[in-house]
Amino acid sequence: MIQSLESLNVTALHLRGVAVESLNETLSEALCLPMRKTRLLSQIIYQKTQGYPLFVVEFLDVLLTEKLITHDKDLGWKWDAGAIELKEMSINVAELLSSKLQRLPQNVLYALQVMSCFGSHVDSKIINIVKNNSDIVGPMIIPALQAAQNEGLVDFAGHTLTFTHNMIQQAAFDLIPSTTCAQLLLRLACCFMNQCNSSEPKSTLFVAVDLINRIGAEVVSNNAEQCFSFASLNLDAGKKAMEITDFASALKYFNSGISFLRGRNHWDDRYELCLGLFENAASANYCEGKHKIAVTQANIVLENARNFEDKFKSYCVFINVIGIESMNEAIEKLHSLLSYLGGSMDPKTITSPMFDIEARKVKEMLKGDNKLKILYACRMTDRKQLMKMKAMAILTIYYSRQRSFMGGYLACQMIRLSCEHGHCEDTAYALSLFAFTVSNVQNDAVEACALVRSSLSLSKIYNTDDLITRTYPIIFGLVLILEEPLHSILDPMLKACRLSFVRNVESAIWNTFIYVARSFQCGKDLFLLMNEVNAFAQQHKLHDQMDFIEIHLAPFHKFLCSLTGTPLRSDFLSN
Repeated sequence: MIQSLESLNVTALHLRGVAVESLNETLSEALCLPMRKTRLLSQIIYQKTQGYPLFVVEFLDVLLTEKLITHDKDLGWKWDAGAIELKEMSINVAELLSSKLQRLPQNVLYALQVMSCFGSHVDSKIINIVKNNSDIVGPMIIPALQAAQNEGLVDFAGHTLTFTHNMIQQAAFDLIPSTTCAQLLLRLACCFMNQCNSSEPKSTLFVAVDLINRIGAEVVSNNAEQCFSFASLNLDAGKKAMEITDFASALKYFNSGISFLRGRNHWDDRYELCLGLFENAASANYCEGKHKIAVTQANIVLENARNFEDKFKSYCVFINVIGIESMNEAIEKLHSLLSYLGGSMDPKTITSPMFDIEARKVKEMLKGDNKLKILYACRMTDRKQLMKMKAMAILTIYYSRQRSFMGGYLACQMIRLSCEHGHCEDTAYALSLFAFTVSNVQNDAVEACALVRSSLSLSKIYNTDDLITRTYPIIFGLVLILEEPLHSILDPMLKACRLSFVRNVESAIWNTFIYVARSFQCGKDLFLLMNEVNAFAQQHKLHDQMDFIEIHLAPFHKFLCSLTGTPLRSDFLSN
């Protein structure tokens, strides 16, 4: 049987797609339109299908289903060329194009391999840096990529080179010989590391570190200095990611940096590097809601740090995790921190009348133009005082949750400290909190509004998202509401809400509560507000804040449904 099969004459047929001109002619006839009107559509479809009839039919079917091509009885056939161009090609076409890679000229394949190291989308700035480095590709990369574009493997859109399918990018990367892959990634990383001191160090730093992390710690494990250098770059990239509130990316960088330490204890010979990686990893894990890991890494710092100042940031992470379960225990530990810093304060000895007297003194101290003294003062530089301000700022949050006057009393102490040692980020928060005391306890709306405007002016100096999430609900939701129209305060409060979910999850509950309340008060469209409440609920679910949803958002959602005659959402409380 096998012998008879082997004796058969077999003819191999190599199928090719139709030319773009033929495709255009077919589309023109099918859509009953002149060829000049269907030419652009034909070119896009050809790029996505390479002209293979089966793939063309399949792609057109998708366009019709997704209504990217529609028919109007008066205007005939219409389509959105821009949206169709952004449509990803099918897996079948991607597989076909991937098989083309090995038949490409060597220079074109190498250019694609280099670009594949950067992912599926490559910024033109990256291409220019590679183009200017003759050790890797040099200027010949541009014509090579243009040839790849002609083959339908990549596309240029604006300032971005895009592989026409992720499968093609992965196939190009997989074709890099395993013996030279790490070497190529390292050469590319070095190329971008040299650019880190240029006008755009942040973007090139991320590119360099992403390449380094693709190499991995195992490949360079025999070169200790290179491991430390790569760990340091990951630390820098993680800090930059923290600044832009990208905690997930920051955590990846910190963890990668720790992996380059090769699992060994380098606290003696690389103290600053280890301290930076572990304390920042603890903070990033806390911000991502990974509290157990945050405590583990904070404990590593507490065990190895050389002095109290280096332990302080990890102490705060540790205490904040404790505060999730027990506010009283967190308050007790924060007072212990303050005592160590020389700010001893026994809350049991401070009474409400004492707070009233202190608040009046501070109000008099800041009366009129005296507020400018804080704004025009120098920045606080004494590390001990900065830690004291941070500890008191955290304490005010816990006391505010307990509705205790101690939050206002601490705000007074923070203002006094700022008058003596200069302002810092927490000064702006203290001013906003004290302004609420002036309006709510002393019933002086005019002075309270003047104080929050000073807080806003000081906030602009520091310009941090974390400060917005802490101060905006007080400034706009509790104080400026006394003078400003209700509708004018909603936008900044919504900004604080959105930022709190990525920057300061603990403040998300308060931001959501005050925004929803003020939105209802100002007469916002009930259907729009109901959609916002539902969106907030989904965000709070992601952060496991179910108690807040059940106690506050769910009843309010039910109330809005009854007002609008809308059925209750069955998934509102589902996890």
